Amino acid sequence: MNYKEIWNKIVDLFQANKNSEEFKLQNLWEVIFKELFNYSSLNNEIDTHRSIHLGSFNRVIPDIILRKNNKDIAVIEIKRNMQLTDNYKNQLFSYLKQLKVNVGVLICNKIYLYLYDYTKADVEQKEFVIDFFKDNTNGEKFVQLFNKFEFSIDNIKAFLNEHTKLDDEYKEIKKIINSAFIVDLIKNYCLDNGYNETSISKFLNEIEITIKNKNTENIIQENYNYINNYQNKEITKENLEKIGKNNAISLCIKNGIKVTNHNSTYAALNGEIYPANADPRHLREDWYLLLDDCYNKKLHVFKIPANSLLSSRLAYRSDKGQIVLMINRSFVDVHRQERIENRFAEFKIATFDY
Repeated sequence: MNYKEIWNKIVDLFQANKNSEEFKLQNLWEVIFKELFNYSSLNNEIDTHRSIHLGSFNRVIPDIILRKNNKDIAVIEIKRNMQLTDNYKNQLFSYLKQLKVNVGVLICNKIYLYLYDYTKADVEQKEFVIDFFKDNTNGEKFVQLFNKFEFSIDNIKAFLNEHTKLDDEYKEIKKIINSAFIVDLIKNYCLDNGYNETSISKFLNEIEITIKNKNTENIIQENYNYINNYQNKEITKENLEKIGKNNAISLCIKNGIKVTNHNSTYAALNGEIYPANADPRHLREDWYLLLDDCYNKKLHVFKIPANSLLSSRLAYRSDKGQIVLMINRSFVDVHRQERIENRFAEFKIATFDY
């Protein structure tokens, strides 16, 4: 298989096993590094659950340590399909520092790649994120970089430096390109071509220029298509029976997700929307959102890390000050009049049938 085929195989395996227990995921990734990345367990190139002693009593146990030429070259830490947290990163960085290794990989809902710079603090370490979708060129590059026969810190460093530069450029462009910038371009173009400034100003005062994220628009369009297709589905009383918040919490706990009544918000699908009111204090803590698709008997579970959402980008009830959620089937909170769109799909951690 070539790098693209290997990466697509990994995506299939991830999707099929993402809700498995962590020890099963660790076993799976051991096989992946053995079968697809050419590391040999017989030659001790895949070292699993090595016990590292910290003093007389404490010890840490990394999930996987990759080795080449009898040297540790990378630490792989695997978490159940969860959002990245500072605790996960700190744990991985701790292992890197104990082993004096530079390359760290955290695998959870995505792949997070780090080349640890010992001249910088943990909070200054740069990360490179790889999403689990097919034909992802960054995923193909990950397969190439971590193939045993091609593994090189210099190659990883060059790759990350290139993408860091591109990412910095992207952020600069994103800051520069706004409605005012477009207005200036139009004005300067017209002035350079001999048009009267009064005529230009009159035209610009009559128009409104808006820049929108194309990906967000695509998600909304997909949602509309889904709704149109859904209209023909027969809705019965049985379809509309809700699981309720208490049962939703119990279902989460049964599956190892620590949800309580105080750290969660429940909403049942009503037509095309999951409507709910949420306490603003949730924004300052890890917050679980439980969306009940009572038409299809599925509970969608989201974990939103503390301070992940901006208070200024949410809609509020004027009478009680609560957050107003109007989440559609694509898990986008849409308030068109306020021009608010919040995407929750990236926080999804599980879906349970009931």
